[in-house]
Amino acid sequence: MKHHDSNLKNPDRSGRVIYLNGTSSAGKTTLAQALLEVLEEPYLYFSINLFDEIPSRKQIKRGLVPDIRHLELGFARCIAALAGSGNNVIVDDVIAPPRHLPAGQEFDVHDLLRQRVMMLNSFDVLFVKVFCPLDELERREIARGDRTIGLARSQYDLVHRYAVYDVEVDTSAETPEDASARVLKALANHHHPRALVQMVEMSDRPYDVRQASEADFDEMATVHVESIRSLCSPFYTKAIIEEWIASVSREKYLSAVAQGATFYVAEDEAGLLGFSEVHLAKGKEYNAAVFVSGRASRKGVGSALYRTAECQALREGAERIALNSSLAAVKFYEKNGFRLVHEGCSEMPSGSKMKIISMIKHFPVHDS
Repeated sequence: MKHHDSNLKNPDRSGRVIYLNGTSSAGKTTLAQALLEVLEEPYLYFSINLFDEIPSRKQIKRGLVPDIRHLELGFARCIAALAGSGNNVIVDDVIAPPRHLPAGQEFDVHDLLRQRVMMLNSFDVLFVKVFCPLDELERREIARGDRTIGLARSQYDLVHRYAVYDVEVDTSAETPEDASARVLKALANHHHPRALVQMVEMSDRPYDVRQASEADFDEMATVHVESIRSLCSPFYTKAIIEEWIASVSREKYLSAVAQGATFYVAEDEAGLLGFSEVHLAKGKEYNAAVFVSGRASRKGVGSALYRTAECQALREGAERIALNSSLAAVKFYEKNGFRLVHEGCSEMPSGSKMKIISMIKHFPVHDS
């Protein structure tokens, strides 16, 4: 028999992956179609919805239910196989467990995300957060008439819980054309590590780093106070410490988020270990801060939190990060690439002066 294997050459490179993650009805399919209209290379469209059609309905009616965990693993392996064969792929996924799982098939969103991350860790993957407010998701479910009512709500608090993204789009506020343009801009930017690289690094840690939600704010305040007491007390008077602690509250975090700040938390089975904050200050300059509990000190938690905040700023175009460090944190920030600008004081509400160190970290400027 004549062989024609020479016609099936190994690809010169692996394909790129644009990974769209969001709830049902978030607008992933519409965004994918908008991308396909403007991408200048061939891309395959591969949706988790395709796998809904794979199980045999006749067998399911007979009680022969496939293991959903195996299906999820198969989906991830298919993406890797397509990209590894030289195909560019747009993935349309919901990184959240199905609403109802047969007994013995349980898994959580963290397991599912880690599965995707480890399967794709050798590829160039752009992770895209496709977001839509819950009230609009529920309106879309009803209007479409072909979606399970309540599905988006069941996924809403899970789908983005542990993921890190290269770019985020809000389909309730952006046209598909505007959203696709921002995705393409992020795809062309290789001046910072992809979010996938961060998630691979985080997968080996004995704790998780994720974006904070309002539900975390009370525990963040507790960690904040504990961090000030345990790590800063040797450097300041008791009066300064108590006045600093009195300013900590969930309302302060809410106000910061309303002004554009993003918070990240590190947690293990015992609870929160610390948190970081990053927000735009002016122009290309961002501000950041990190607080960790005493039990997390010198375990790499603070650096992991800072690194996550830094990557967020870089993805948004930061050229530098400036901050005011407490005396206790100067060595930590120096370790993470900051240099001292000047020594100064922060005025407390009582009029007391708290000594601080202004620090800055610059990043290389690249042409767009």
